[in-house]
Amino acid sequence: MSKILSYNNKTTKTSSEDWIAVEPYSDDDIRQIKDPNGGLSRNPRTAIPSPFAQLDLVKNAFEHLQPTPQGMVGIASEQIMVSNALDVAQLFFEYENHRDQLHIVRWNKTAELERLKASPEHRLYGETLELFLQADRVYNFAQLQDWYILLLNNQVIGGTSPCSFTMAAPNVGVVESVNVEPNVKLFGQVRDLWQRDDEFIYHLFLLFNAYTSLRRSLGNVYQYMVNNLPLIQRNKPELYNRILAVIPNPTALQADREPMVRQMLDMQFSPFAGESAVSVLSAPLYRKKMVDVTTSAANSDFVIAPTRKQADGELLPLVLRNNFNGSVDHYTYINREWDSATQVFAGGVPVDERHLPDTSILYPFLTTDDFFTENIIRLGGTIDENHYFDGNIQRTANASTASYLLPLKPVFFKYFNASDLSSHVLGRNFIDIVETGAGSVTVTLRIPVKKRFIELSRTYIPIDDASWQFSEQMGMGRIISGVQLCTSIFPFVRTGRADAYKVQLFTYVMNGGGSLRFLSDGGSGEMPKVTEQPRTRLSYATTYYDVQGDFDYIEASVSNELG
Repeated sequence: MSKILSYNNKTTKTSSEDWIAVEPYSDDDIRQIKDPNGGLSRNPRTAIPSPFAQLDLVKNAFEHLQPTPQGMVGIASEQIMVSNALDVAQLFFEYENHRDQLHIVRWNKTAELERLKASPEHRLYGETLELFLQADRVYNFAQLQDWYILLLNNQVIGGTSPCSFTMAAPNVGVVESVNVEPNVKLFGQVRDLWQRDDEFIYHLFLLFNAYTSLRRSLGNVYQYMVNNLPLIQRNKPELYNRILAVIPNPTALQADREPMVRQMLDMQFSPFAGESAVSVLSAPLYRKKMVDVTTSAANSDFVIAPTRKQADGELLPLVLRNNFNGSVDHYTYINREWDSATQVFAGGVPVDERHLPDTSILYPFLTTDDFFTENIIRLGGTIDENHYFDGNIQRTANASTASYLLPLKPVFFKYFNASDLSSHVLGRNFIDIVETGAGSVTVTLRIPVKKRFIELSRTYIPIDDASWQFSEQMGMGRIISGVQLCTSIFPFVRTGRADAYKVQLFTYVMNGGGSLRFLSDGGSGEMPKVTEQPRTRLSYATTYYDVQGDFDYIEASVSNELG
């Protein structure tokens, strides 16, 4: 008995031998072909005899995904291709946030084909490419004038598509350096349209109805969008109502409404225009309006609220930290609510050269590492609370007598006065030092911001390893113990009129020593006239300082075998 080799089981000529004449596969026949992997393969099919195989795969992927109450379903590889294509579309939409990383290259069909055919080395390739462009009309090549390719670090990651709006490059992987949305890495998650940024979804519906030629030519993409509407209605009712307020019947092709919808699109979003024009089948792509970063940041709830007056025109930085649950009090970041999963690190970058986390916006921000030193000095005795501020220390129940020098960096005194440390912020101490057991200590600083305050903290532990190095990601500091440091100031009074002081520093530090600097609020630097007279004997040291003028706080430096 003969065997019939067929992609489907429609052939019934079991009595025939050799080759059997059959009709070409129709679209319905193709849809009935069974996937031996049950739709679980994440790798796309590749046996397509065309240089435009990727276009065909993505085009069909939009057509094949079907809606369910839980989301759009289909074979895994097609879900990935659609998700990646939408990621590319979002990159165009969020271009202003990524313009420092991305580069858009325009490929004009007429000019580039002529250039290829005019080159002896590339003539055959140009003629072949032209032949395919003329033959494969299903991809809307007749309407295609310009193709826009998206590059990241000189690598192609995607671009526009005449048959699927946008598409990703084949075999793209997760791009850790680019967030397509807050805490969503480019090509890092498989997401349907309804799961994406509301503004992006809204702008897509406006775009396809402001330029109805897109609906005619990219019916597969628009049908996918319409299939997402029940999911949008169920999960994002406010967005659903917003879409229907402009497009009452999304399934109807209403060309007479084009001018009104286009007006709404132009009011709320910015088209790529001029030399930076980007289009799909002659319809311009749109992006979020350019944000006035200064105005936008000034409206952020994270803007520092200093007690010291800053220079005119100076940008006030944001105060940010890891694991801040801003959704509880609804803290506004930059035009959106703060996401508690946002990672915040200074990374050794100067404050004025930092990009705000989860954006590509160049704007200053301060975080935990800007305020706290890497080490804290544990003194051998208690601080004289009547004359010095001890940081509101809370000792453990074992009657510890240790005290600590405040582990603050000069940036604090640029925005706040030394006297602020002993004050309160909304009923809470400005700073707390709490011994937490096992020899560790946690310092908490509450920095006032536009909304309330941001609580920054660092825990310090005993570390005797001289090779230890601080890691901002770990965030753990080191306790320097075994330090005897005594200071006396005469006269202990401030008049503000040509004050002069004699300051004595006594230290006992094994294999080390200590020194003082006298500073003023505002970070104006060391006092101009300080005469230092050291008197040293073994590990004991006494130093006298003759200070001419006022100062607001003293910075103590200690060195020993640990550093």
